[in-house]
Amino acid sequence: MRISCIALLLGSAAACLAQSRDAMFDKLADRYYSEVVFRYSPESGTQAGFHQYDPLLASGARSEIQAEIAALRSFLAVHAAQFTSLDRVLFRFEPAA
Repeated sequence: MRISCIALLLGSAAACLAQSRDAMFDKLADRYYSEVVFRYSPESGTQAGFHQYDPLLASGARSEIQAEIAALRSFLAVHAAQFTSLDRVLFRFEPAA
């Protein structure tokens, strides 16, 4: 009888720990999507049904596209040494002019 009570207690504790870990993971996943994925890809947020990202959708304006290209070129200029020659061939990286 005593062994079955201990086993029941340990089983209950394990279940509570698992639920707590699941809740922690859920919070972490929510933060990841809201702070990283949907913030920088509002289309993904809107597509997932979170319409608070609708005002952040890209307009496709020329200035918006040019700003993105400039940011990508700047990134490449700073990090170009980290790319191998194969990367440059595969992805056709062009250093910023």
